[in-house]
Amino acid sequence: MSDANVTNPNRPAAERITGHVSSVLDRAGIHHILWGQMAFFVYGVNTDCSNIDFVVDDDEQTRAANNLLAEGFAQETDHPDCTYYGIGPGSHREKVFHIDSHNANEEWSHFNVRLVEMSFALPGTTEIGHRTTMNQFGGSDLVLASDARLLGHFRHERYPVRMLAPVFYLESMLLRYVTTKSWGCNLIRKFAREVMVLSNAQNSDDKGFHIGVMPGTLDLLYTAILEKEEDDDDAIDGDAQLQWLAEEVRRDVFNEESSYVESSIEIIERM
Repeated sequence: MSDANVTNPNRPAAERITGHVSSVLDRAGIHHILWGQMAFFVYGVNTDCSNIDFVVDDDEQTRAANNLLAEGFAQETDHPDCTYYGIGPGSHREKVFHIDSHNANEEWSHFNVRLVEMSFALPGTTEIGHRTTMNQFGGSDLVLASDARLLGHFRHERYPVRMLAPVFYLESMLLRYVTTKSWGCNLIRKFAREVMVLSNAQNSDDKGFHIGVMPGTLDLLYTAILEKEEDDDDAIDGDAQLQWLAEEVRRDVFNEESSYVESSIEIIERM
């Protein structure tokens, strides 16, 4: 993990806010998992921690927002550096809340808490309840943000914030990539470099941390993305190999028909 992540003065406040939000949602019985920028930070990616995102079931997003409002979280901000400054709360699909808090240097920092719909963040997932019950941690798809196997694990907050194990988060990124067709290629490569390489080496026997458990079509897509040049466009369209693999993934995961007739052996032979 980057030294900048460890010494980031916003880290203690970000962890505390994350734990607070998770506890509010737990008390309301709302299933949720940590996602987005703060999850990246905990996985060990060199990034900021000012955006704290949680995935909730689509039909629970409004109830989750109402519980945060009741807890005193604000949906309006007068912070000029905030991405959402001057933008009304109803103008975007995520529910956004704003918090100003002192960081470790006793300076004011601005944080966004965002509630994201499951259909947007985790395509192909029909519910997240099975991922968030406390008796399911043996299933390896979920970990706590305080899990020491995570390169950027929580060091200041003790509340049991739940998130996907690295391999399963990577799978969700790949599924978002094939459904949007134009998002995430560079983020996937960054995640591979800064998380998966070290995770594979340090946790070779831990299913949720090792790339070897990824389904075949997703593994092929992941390999093809890593082999693309760094300055290549994120878009799938225009890259025959990625387009074929994306359609294979959509067929396998979403039961969509592929328009391609090449066999998987032929595509593997070209890699």
